[in-house]
Amino acid sequence: GDASIPAAAQRLRIPADRYLPIDAELIPTGEVASVDVTPFDFRQSSSLREQIDPAYPQIALGHGYDHCLVLADAADCSAELYSPHSGVAMRITSDAPAVQLYGGQGLAKGRPQLGDGLCLEPQGYPDAPNQPHFPDCILRPGQDYRRHIVYRFAVAGTAAAWEQVQVALDRTAPLS
Repeated sequence: GDASIPAAAQRLRIPADRYLPIDAELIPTGEVASVDVTPFDFRQSSSLREQIDPAYPQIALGHGYDHCLVLADAADCSAELYSPHSGVAMRITSDAPAVQLYGGQGLAKGRPQLGDGLCLEPQGYPDAPNQPHFPDCILRPGQDYRRHIVYRFAVAGTAAAWEQVQVALDRTAPLS
């Protein structure tokens, strides 16, 4: 991408209806909260820049986004990301129940030449071994661990409508 365009300018959709609030150590508190009327509601495509509210307590604790979003039961993917500046789009589909959304704020501190970024990590619930009501994530002897993640990339064109982005992604072959 263009280094002059911040990652927060990209359009993001995550079909998650809940998220895991964190404490001051960035560890989930055990609560599973609704994304309704919060900066974590990406059910409709939006940029991080449009969504983020630095005064929102959870955003302040994480110094930005560093939260696990719990995918809705009827989620059609894990996440979709689109750059209206380059026209490139990505869809992630996974069998993981959640996606960690990280806004890259630590990247700029450790390596200022990189600037901020954006990470989308399909995964289970963080801290699940310490939260009995979270889905189990313990791998026991003799068990196998597998996750299926599929990436699709497409060029939807610059400044495309979100529907055009989704059509372009539907037409591409998956990479897994």
